[in-house]
Amino acid sequence: MEIKFHIIKCTLSRIYFFSQKIYTKGLILFHISLIGGHLVAQDQTYNYVPQTIAFGSCNDTKKDQSIWRVIDETQKDLWIWLGDNIYWSGKDLTELETLYNDQKSNPFYINIERTTEVVGIWDDHDYGRNDDGISNPLKVESKNLYMDFFKIPTTHPMRKRNGIYHSIGYKNDSFQLLIVLLDTRSFKPDYIKDNESISRYKVDKTGDILGQEQWNWLEENLKNASQYNAVIFCSGIQFISSEHPFEKWQNYPKSKSKLISLLNFYDIRNPIFLTGDRHIAEISKLAINNKTNLYDFTSSGLTHSYDNYNGEENKSRISPVISDKNFGIISFNFNFKSYELHIKNIKGKSVYKIKNTLND
Repeated sequence: MEIKFHIIKCTLSRIYFFSQKIYTKGLILFHISLIGGHLVAQDQTYNYVPQTIAFGSCNDTKKDQSIWRVIDETQKDLWIWLGDNIYWSGKDLTELETLYNDQKSNPFYINIERTTEVVGIWDDHDYGRNDDGISNPLKVESKNLYMDFFKIPTTHPMRKRNGIYHSIGYKNDSFQLLIVLLDTRSFKPDYIKDNESISRYKVDKTGDILGQEQWNWLEENLKNASQYNAVIFCSGIQFISSEHPFEKWQNYPKSKSKLISLLNFYDIRNPIFLTGDRHIAEISKLAINNKTNLYDFTSSGLTHSYDNYNGEENKSRISPVISDKNFGIISFNFNFKSYELHIKNIKGKSVYKIKNTLND
C-alpha cells in the first residue's frame, strides 16, 4: 500500500526546477508514515530520489566566496551543508543572525536555494564556541537561528527535540535513499585537554557523542532502513579516521562502536558517511562485516583550507588528501546500481573519483 498526498495549496510543499523539469515534493510531516507497505520513522519522505548530491563544509562568509559560483553552476539535485556553515564567535546572537543573512544574500547561494533542495547540519562554529558541546549556553538560541536559515517548518518534528538531528527518506520506482543528519554537538560531553600526547583531547572511553534521545531516534530510523538501497549519514566530524589529533568520533569510541553495531544489526546496505570540519578532502573505507564497506567522504574547506598540511596518518584512507578548497559530489546510477564519489576543486574539476557498485 502506498499513501499519496495530493496538495492543492500548501506553504509546506516546495517546488524545485531541475533541468527545466518540475518536481513537486510534498513533505509528509508525520513521524510515522506508510511507504510501500512498510512502517517508516523518517521525519520527511519524498516521492523522488536526488541522483546527484553536492555537499561541503567550512564556509566563512568573510572570506573569498568564488566557490559558490562553481557550486551554483554544477548540476545537482540536492545540496547538503556539513557544518561550519558560517563562522560565529559563539557569543553574540546578533552576530550569528548577521552571518546567516550574509550567506543568504550571496547571489549564487540565492540561486542554489531557488533551484535545488538544501538541507544540512551544524558543527561547532555555527553551533557555539570552538569545539563546543553540551555546555554551550546558547544552544537553544543558535538552534532557532539554524532552523530559520534552513526554513524548517513549524510542524517539523525537529522543533520539539533537543538538537537538530533529522532524517529524510527518498523513493522512486527503482531506488530508495535514506539521509540521516546527525547532531554531534548538542549532546557531546565537553572535551578534556590532553597535555601528555600529540592529541588535542583525551579519549572519553565512556562518553556518548549522540545522547540517549538521539540514539533512540536513530535506532527507530534504522529498524526499517534495510529496505533502502543506500543510507547516507551526515556528521560534522570524521567518523572513520582515528589517528589524527583533532576532533573525531574516535574520541568517543563507545559511540563509534555502537553505531557500527547498529549498522550490522539492522543489515544497512551501502552506508556512507559525509563529514566536514578538517579543511581537507579525503575518502576513507572501513569493512564493517564480510560483505559491507563503510565509506567516509570528508569534504571541508569551501572558503579556506588546510594550507600548511604536511601529512597525517589515516590507515583507512583510499584517496589522496586534497588540502585546497573543495566540495564533494555523490552521483547515483539507478539503472546500473552504482555510484561515484567525486572530490571537486574550486574550479569544479574532479581531482579524485571512485566508482562503487551498490550491494543488494
